[in-house]
Amino acid sequence: MAVARVKFIGIRETLTSLLPKAEIERLARESGAMRRRRKVDPSAMFWCVVLGFGTGSERTLAGLRRSYEFSHRCPVR
Repeated sequence: MAVARVKFIGIRETLTSLLPKAEIERLARESGAMRRRRKVDPSAMFWCVVLGFGTGSERTLAGLRRSYEFSHRCPVR
């Protein structure tokens, strides 16, 4: 009896293929959310907000900052 193998598809890879970084940056510029790119990467910020940045029912700016810094591996000063 043969067992079907499930090919692993990463969530991050799947989502970023649907909405690539360049597209997120273009939309950020067009909407006025990004005038210049300095400390915060608009793509990283987008994914932090979309995928959730806190646990439980309370979401805070401090939690968003922690999530961004953890996922992007750089502090926001």
